[in-house]
Amino acid sequence: MVNFTQNDEIANYTLTGDKVTGLTITTYLNERDTYNQENPRTSVELSLPYISDGPLPPPEFGDENYKLPLPTTIERNTWYVYDIEI
Repeated sequence: MVNFTQNDEIANYTLTGDKVTGLTITTYLNERDTYNQENPRTSVELSLPYISDGPLPPPEFGDENYKLPLPTTIERNTWYVYDIEI
């Protein structure tokens, strides 16, 4: 697991009061074109751990995990943008 701070070049978050209201993560994805049955898709996974004195509200049942499925074909020089509301 990698821990990001607000000043990282690849991650940025927005605070409103004491709550995180926006999160931006930038990552590089290799090109991929596969239609095999074993691993037909790939995904980016995020885990928001509970930190008692952090800016996130506590999760109900442990860490909050999110899986962002990506298309079967990942193309070079293409932006894949996901807008998630928690």
